[in-house]
Amino acid sequence: MKNTNKVVAQLTQKEIQELRHNFDANNNRSADQAVQVFKPVVKLFNPTGKGTWYLSELSPDNMGFGICQVDEIELGYVSLDALNALRLPLGLSIEKDLSFSANGQSIYQLIETLQTGINAHDEQHIALSNTQQRDRTQKKATSIVEHHVFVEQNQLVIACLNNGTFEYDAISNITSYCDQAGNTLSAEALEEAQESDDFHDLYHEEHAEIYSWYLITDWLADKLTTKGEPILNNEHGTWWGRTTSGQLIVADSVIHEIAEECL
Repeated sequence: MKNTNKVVAQLTQKEIQELRHNFDANNNRSADQAVQVFKPVVKLFNPTGKGTWYLSELSPDNMGFGICQVDEIELGYVSLDALNALRLPLGLSIEKDLSFSANGQSIYQLIETLQTGINAHDEQHIALSNTQQRDRTQKKATSIVEHHVFVEQNQLVIACLNNGTFEYDAISNITSYCDQAGNTLSAEALEEAQESDDFHDLYHEEHAEIYSWYLITDWLADKLTTKGEPILNNEHGTWWGRTTSGQLIVADSVIHEIAEECL
């Protein structure tokens, strides 16, 4: 009688005999005998999407046992009759991988091999995601600098501070407090620390070393203020006292922090 199961029909007589033999070996074992571990005999797969099965056993009623990889890799049973009944796009059906070889691996060893491959793929995906994230952050940082940083006015600001046109009191975050390890206290941490009797013993004051002044927008000034950056704001304008030098502004870590928050 002709086999109407197209999935089973793809299996050679030798493969079916081996699958049946493995099934009988475990199905007919005595209670004191351990379950035998066999190598996968055939690999079936969905040519249109998820679903791969590595079978080491097959019962007379076409119930296969082996590695079932759909969303996760796990040992289990799959009905070849159910696989045969699947209606896939373009009239396709579950297929046998003609090039598959277990290379002497048992079903458990193959699971480890497959899992290692997935982990490596995940690591590559994470690395790619990190690269894409860095690219997006860099583009956003560039956009922030282009739209919110106007021009360096270092000599102008210094001259105005020296002749009294600008008040030093108008500069925020010009001083900061650090712990013994050199970590700068946030505004919230500083407020709490100042209530301690030994505040001056535990923390020391530092004066920001400003290398250049840049005219900026009020939007960026607000962002930089929350980051503890020196900002000079008065009726004449708003300037950022940049405390780094030797690199483009777009490379400043504080600009990248703001860019990441804006994504």
